[in-house]
Amino acid sequence: MDLLVFDAKRNKNPSETPVCFHKEDLHEMLGNQKIVAYFNGGLVQIFDEQASRILFENAGIGQWLDDDRNESREVSSTCFCQEDGDEASHKMAEKAAENWSEQSPVYNILVLSSMETVLLSIDWQILNVKNMQKVLTDNEIWLKMKDYDDKPEDFGKCFAVFRFLKLNGWIVSSGLTFGCHFLIYCHGAQFYHSSAGVLITNEIDPQRLLTLTRILSHNKKALIVANTSEDVQSFEDVRKCRKPSRKRRIHNFRIRQTDGFLDFENRTLPVNLLHNERINGPKENAEEIEKSFQTVLAMDFPTLRGALQSEKYNAYTVLSAYVWRAIKINQKLNCITEVLKGAFIDVAKMDDEYRGHSKPVLFGIPFSVKSNFHMDGYEATVGLASLLETQEKSTCSLVQFLKEQGAIPFCLTNVPQGLLSYITSNPLYGTTKNPWDFSRTPGGSSGGEAALLAAGGAVFGIGNDLVGSLRIPAAFCGIVTLKPTQDRLHESAMNPGLPGRGRLGLSSGFFTRNVADQEFLLRQIVGNPKYHQMCPYSSLSPLLSTGELPGGRKPVIGWFVDDGFGKVAPSNKRAVEETIESLKLKGYEIKEFKMCDIDEDFQPYVVADMLFRNVMPDNGAYMSQMYAGEPYDRFMSHFIRLVRYKQVFVIRWLAQHVVLPLAQFTSLKSKQVLCLGNAYNANPGCVRQNQEKTDAFKFKWIKYWKSLGIDALICPSFITPAQPFEYPVQLSTGVFITGLFNMLDCPAAIVPVSPVREKENDKFETKGDFVLKLQAKAIKETTGMPNAVQIVTLPNQEEMCLKVMKIVEEISEGVQALKWKSENQTIWTNGDSFECFERVEKSKGAQKC
Repeated sequence: MDLLVFDAKRNKNPSETPVCFHKEDLHEMLGNQKIVAYFNGGLVQIFDEQASRILFENAGIGQWLDDDRNESREVSSTCFCQEDGDEASHKMAEKAAENWSEQSPVYNILVLSSMETVLLSIDWQILNVKNMQKVLTDNEIWLKMKDYDDKPEDFGKCFAVFRFLKLNGWIVSSGLTFGCHFLIYCHGAQFYHSSAGVLITNEIDPQRLLTLTRILSHNKKALIVANTSEDVQSFEDVRKCRKPSRKRRIHNFRIRQTDGFLDFENRTLPVNLLHNERINGPKENAEEIEKSFQTVLAMDFPTLRGALQSEKYNAYTVLSAYVWRAIKINQKLNCITEVLKGAFIDVAKMDDEYRGHSKPVLFGIPFSVKSNFHMDGYEATVGLASLLETQEKSTCSLVQFLKEQGAIPFCLTNVPQGLLSYITSNPLYGTTKNPWDFSRTPGGSSGGEAALLAAGGAVFGIGNDLVGSLRIPAAFCGIVTLKPTQDRLHESAMNPGLPGRGRLGLSSGFFTRNVADQEFLLRQIVGNPKYHQMCPYSSLSPLLSTGELPGGRKPVIGWFVDDGFGKVAPSNKRAVEETIESLKLKGYEIKEFKMCDIDEDFQPYVVADMLFRNVMPDNGAYMSQMYAGEPYDRFMSHFIRLVRYKQVFVIRWLAQHVVLPLAQFTSLKSKQVLCLGNAYNANPGCVRQNQEKTDAFKFKWIKYWKSLGIDALICPSFITPAQPFEYPVQLSTGVFITGLFNMLDCPAAIVPVSPVREKENDKFETKGDFVLKLQAKAIKETTGMPNAVQIVTLPNQEEMCLKVMKIVEEISEGVQALKWKSENQTIWTNGDSFECFERVEKSKGAQKC
């Protein structure tokens, strides 16, 4: 047959519908329902005409079996008959076939090739194949299609090429009539003219090649000779090949996320709990249940723990109360990425197991988990679409240990895209708002954790800290945290965002509402032999006493407000100075700590260069690859582009040797930006030298510390209070004041001491520096925002850090707590924080757990 005639006969009535080639679009067009095909007499047939037309017209799949009759067509009763059925079942099958013809006359039957059947059923998962009434398994489909193929011995290799062509937008039909394997067809509505023939071969037969070339060239077609090393041997290999597109993965996640939120919301609505036997307390009506929830949520950590231990409230009721509140908070702040679906099952089992018996120390305490920790069955995406649908196979040691102590993880919280930023925003989960001011960020990278806890949506939270990821959110949201020495509380089962980092301590830790809660949680895990069994890198050294020092002496406190690299906001400077003055009045010995006096070879800008080169020892090559193909978050796009542009030699050279030096004579001048731009490791030798310098600096730091005779250091928590969303990327050099203590691997904590006072940040000297000008804008209108200090001690001296934290908390004014307004008080608009939260005074002297 002439090839052009063959082409014309493929479709006598070409559709004007544009062809789409994406399986995701086919899923949607088919209503996300699987269609049914029948395997009968060696043919795979689809009787559903609507589904058939969708497959043929929109994906070029299948061939019509049409005899041009207009009357109803009978369907064989074997399609409806069960294997080995009795006489009665055969009669029912005949009746069903008769009804089919009467109710749904079929004019067109779509016949699928063996490869199309495998593609649609095993790979794309949109087709169920039945033999009689039995649905064939993937393995059965594979074996039957392979056996019925023209060349079963080459079926796997041919399918690999066929699948590749389909995924790249070609319509593919058999070309065996013309001596090749496939004919491929162009895009567009008139897709019945083939573009080329495809021949799959390992060795080229010159005579065959010449003949085929003549046939195709006579018909103005190209010839493609394909060779593939990929040989699909079984249906399992097809499954391995199957990987949803980024668009489909995001779509699937959105459905899963929404379903989870709706499920948890329905589980905890008071009106739905009236007949739930697991809920404690009076429940004559929804108002009584809501009142019980409000009582639970108003309890501090020790009181709640006592109520759970005494069985005044069971764990199911407490979890329901916190989920009820967290879902409402999330609707305003967007701090939760996903709920943990097993939480209610786990808590119900725990209630049954421990009813009337001694309970674990954290029994029934709900907590949230930063979403970069590994959780069995969930992804640690860090806001990257490429990591969706790559679920972790196990849960990290920290969460597993807390669960064994009775605590209940119930949600995962938001992080920045790629993790290395203090703006908690990404294209997958969106932007998280600060509960104190919805126009500002809660910090990062543990921003979702801090926002949820500050808003009252969890009892405590867990996060990790590489260059301030615990401390910046705590400072911005008015809560307490402590970054331990890395191996005092080690956890490696996480997505760190930046593997292969330089000399930077990566620490895990807790977010709490006060220092007493922080110490209680740390005491449960630091040095615990059970945790050491789970995570052998974690130290066996337990947390010692944080009481009085030997001889009743008071700690000697060092302090600084100027790190020699960046400049801090007036509010943050005042927080340190007032704290130091209060300590002086209490009789504490105070000594000023000067960064420039540590060593003449390690002046602040040299140390900053070391830090930035430790953060990215490969100059951002890994991060650039990580962001490749990802949609850029609107608040992080500037940072991502800089990281990616830095990989281009010409751009990097021009930036370092032309743009940055010249910028120092313009309005864009900034010593901080110049330092960041010049922080570059030219080769592995530079990396080694920088690490050697870092080790030397640590020695000099400790030597200078001991020469002052201090026990702890108090310094600014960060360069500003909470910033508007657009500033963290522009003020990324500000992380020097937090990242410094990761490079030194020292314990570093945040304690809120006061709110920002009215107009105190209105005046800020910039001296023409571009970064300081941005900083001046970022601190405008921060009145009432939380303000904190940072407390630092030598490595492995967490006990001293906690002791000084308690002292500072006792002598300081502190910040208010946020309290969610009751439903009848809250005006449900897209308004500000004051519509959702009351500001209430914290009680002094939190009781011990």
